[in-house]
Amino acid sequence: MKKIKGLADYDGNYIKTENATPFEIWLATRMDEAIEYETTQYKWQRPVSFTNWVTTDLLDHSDYEPLTDEDLVGVNPNVMKATDAFHSGIFASYHIYPYYPDVLNHDPDYVNYVDHRGEKNNYAGYLNELKRAHNMPILVAEFGIPSSRGMTHRNVYGFNQGNHDETEQGEMIRHLYEDIAAEQYAGGLVFSWQDEWFKRTWNTQTLDNPDRRPYWSNAQTNEQQFGLLSFDPTSHKTSQIQVDGRTGDWEFNNISPLLSSETESLSVTSDERYLYIQLQMNEITEDTRTTIVFDTILNQGQSTLPFTDKVDLTSANVDFALFMKGKESARLMVDSYYDPYYYQYGHLLKRIGQNNYSHKKDNGVYHPIQLMLSNQLIVAGEVIPLDSYETGKMQFGTSSPEDTAYNSLADINVNLNEDLYEIRIPWLLLNMKDPSLNEALGDFWRERTIKNTAFPFEKVTQTIEEIHIGAYMESEESVNALPDLSGDQWNTERFATYKLEAWEFPSYHERLKPSYYIMKDAFEQVDAFDLSKNTKTDGTE
Repeated sequence: MKKIKGLADYDGNYIKTENATPFEIWLATRMDEAIEYETTQYKWQRPVSFTNWVTTDLLDHSDYEPLTDEDLVGVNPNVMKATDAFHSGIFASYHIYPYYPDVLNHDPDYVNYVDHRGEKNNYAGYLNELKRAHNMPILVAEFGIPSSRGMTHRNVYGFNQGNHDETEQGEMIRHLYEDIAAEQYAGGLVFSWQDEWFKRTWNTQTLDNPDRRPYWSNAQTNEQQFGLLSFDPTSHKTSQIQVDGRTGDWEFNNISPLLSSETESLSVTSDERYLYIQLQMNEITEDTRTTIVFDTILNQGQSTLPFTDKVDLTSANVDFALFMKGKESARLMVDSYYDPYYYQYGHLLKRIGQNNYSHKKDNGVYHPIQLMLSNQLIVAGEVIPLDSYETGKMQFGTSSPEDTAYNSLADINVNLNEDLYEIRIPWLLLNMKDPSLNEALGDFWRERTIKNTAFPFEKVTQTIEEIHIGAYMESEESVNALPDLSGDQWNTERFATYKLEAWEFPSYHERLKPSYYIMKDAFEQVDAFDLSKNTKTDGTE
């Protein structure tokens, strides 16, 4: 860039610049070439732009000092002018989301901005300032909210990047679209029409196989579920297991229990997105405490459970434990030795508190399963601490799109009438790097030669052929293994053994999400806004 500092402004046939930087001159040149080609070849012209982003906008965010190199430069569309030969004109184009970069959550001018509804709205606040800084129309070329289970960034008013069900997704996208209309933008393009299984995101990309992302659906990666159209696992909806408290889908797929007694059973299956468990019990009440344990990889794991010393698990070794209480609460926890969040952000990067036990196998401690959301920031001289959340907390509900209470984020359904638990667990929550190849995260404490702290698990892989699963019910008097088999109920040979099957061609079927129908209505209603007054035509505010 130093070699071309002071580069003369561009004076093309269709685009010229005034007081432009070398990069802005380069952009204007490329735009001019495109217009030249279209005009010459097709005798046609249409409005032209380049795609910009909040981190390279023309606004001054000088109080924003993130740890990463963001907002260092700006690209200003205003320095580009149309000549008399270019009739259709220039417009500005930005990708604008409500949760990133973090300046949107901390700039008081954005956070305290009052929108056309009379509500505080940081997204509308940014739109307003950006609009006032331009002398041309602006298109929001991307905006959206993902319906993923996993979350990547927070928004100060709840418009987070992920961890929204599909109805919330639609309502929030509609909200953003109304903001775009009310702030008198040229338009907005929803990102995206369809889900994209191949995508990655920064807080999960260290945990999966980067070469195999298209082969399975990662519910923890928000970038994969921005769509209004979902690609659901299995070739047809009738063969997909739903967590809805009903057993017909298990019977349709001929899934027999792996363990069973006269009144209790444990069944397991899986698809391209989840591991599923059906647990039939003698009795489930609101106070029933049930634990399901998972032995996934070899030569490590816990031999005890935190609530009891009565269960000998030494021959199975627990890598994960799901603790449930009736329909009230549930959380999946990980053996602290097998916790990648602590290993990366605690042991390697020293960004969270240190402990003296995680490097020891079978240390008796389970950790909550966490995802990082943002690193430490400095905003207007104030240190904002890093942010994370417990993604191992499970939601109760029904995952069947046919149900009126449908919740696309439902992990567990408890049918008290049938004494039935149905559970689905995203593969990544079990540290599966690639279920299509049966690849799990390996023993990262043993691989002490890892030098790349940004991708510390890239080479740490263990291929597994099966998962061992056990279940226990706790009461005031005892802890009972489920199902209650004759003989030594604590013998871990009583664990169900679920054989994994690899695949090379994923199966899927298409489904329009509730967000599609919400946005269909929103597009039909946009003309109800009188943009000159920021009110609806019926006179309501």
